[in-house]
Amino acid sequence: MIYELRIYHCVPGQLPALLNRFDTITLKLWEKHGIKQAGFWTVGIGDSNQDLYYLLAWDSLADREKKLKIPSNQLRLFKKMGEQSLIDRLYTQLDLLPYSLPVIEWALRWLEKNRPVKQSQSLCHGDFRNGNLLIHRKRLTGIIDWEFAHIGNPLEDIGWFCARCWRFGNDKEEAGGIGHISDFMESYETLNPRKVNWMELPYWNIVATVKWALIAHRQGLRDSWNSARKLELALTGFKGVQLEHEILNLIKNHERVKI
Repeated sequence: MIYELRIYHCVPGQLPALLNRFDTITLKLWEKHGIKQAGFWTVGIGDSNQDLYYLLAWDSLADREKKLKIPSNQLRLFKKMGEQSLIDRLYTQLDLLPYSLPVIEWALRWLEKNRPVKQSQSLCHGDFRNGNLLIHRKRLTGIIDWEFAHIGNPLEDIGWFCARCWRFGNDKEEAGGIGHISDFMESYETLNPRKVNWMELPYWNIVATVKWALIAHRQGLRDSWNSARKLELALTGFKGVQLEHEILNLIKNHERVKI
């Protein structure tokens, strides 16, 4: 028998809600998939009094691997999403808009023409940015919102994370507005044995900006079509044109570096 210790670091005040989720949802899911728990506990006083500790019991390492393995039907879904290239998916989104966007259409053609020849593949989050990172006590405790997960180039996630739109004005901190890109790259290579071609990152920054521009235009349409107008949607729609200008500058700088 193998016992695996796991720890949840809760945001202060949220421990009761986490315990309720385990009691009403998580334990039933574990029972459904044959996962056995060997005990839960919390600490009454001290720095760890917002943490939940628990043990999972496995018959063997093979038993653990089997029960935690992603079901094949879910893997097929990831691969199916990856069969259509990201650029093709962006073209599809562009075609759904009721008006033309020449800058974005030109940018998509540029991206298609300059697409990296060698495409490494990995599991991509699809919306990897600072707003989907859970941080507690200066530690990363989780990543949320996996509904856009698919198989793709790992630089797609990194380009999205580093896009200017997610720096919220802190432009000098290229890594999500919270750190230097050189520090991010060094840490990434330390923790990840798979190498990526960092020279391609500017390309994926352009992809991210095109993607966000399309989202902005769709949000603007939602506001114009919605009887209950929302300022957030209207302001996001206004960003569409600003992002198109950013796209042109990014491509111009990229071409200049290539020369």
